[in-house]
Amino acid sequence: MEEISYAVVDTRSLRLRHAGWSIAIAMKKTLYPLLGLTLALFCGCKTTAPVKTNPLPSGHAELRLEVPPNTPGAVPLFLGGEELFASPKVVLDSSAIKRAVSAYESPDSKKVVVVIELLADRQDYFYQFTKQHLGERLVLTLDGTPVCTATLKSPIPAGRFNLTGNLSPKQAAELASKLTPAAR
Repeated sequence: MEEISYAVVDTRSLRLRHAGWSIAIAMKKTLYPLLGLTLALFCGCKTTAPVKTNPLPSGHAELRLEVPPNTPGAVPLFLGGEELFASPKVVLDSSAIKRAVSAYESPDSKKVVVVIELLADRQDYFYQFTKQHLGERLVLTLDGTPVCTATLKSPIPAGRFNLTGNLSPKQAAELASKLTPAAR
């Protein structure tokens, strides 16, 4: 029997690999690791990555750098059908967020953003980090699932930044609510 390897990538993704091909299975609802393990074992697969058995708590956010696929320890993620890889090191997580709110980018704009404010003790660290990584992309995950990517265009000295994109007012409000400390 030929060897097929699998990895439960996060609580919503499973990856199967064989020789020259790779397939990723992503679900809209949480893919419980046991389901992924059962499917992989039924297919005669062998594990190549640790299986997560404890999903992250609801609203747990992590911010990581996007890295090349060959980076040691890179975490494979899937966002909108695109496979990307994140650094194993978490830059910031939910514990660093003081507040998150949805707002319009400007008074006369129809573009919605999520404004994130960091706790005072994390602001200098994040400022130094953003100075060193200008032009690089960050990946925001919520409960282990990538939500968006962002390119660092300038240093962030005050610990307050906007997540922009094509968010509807409802999507922005839901994301802000999940990132808000009181919701955790």
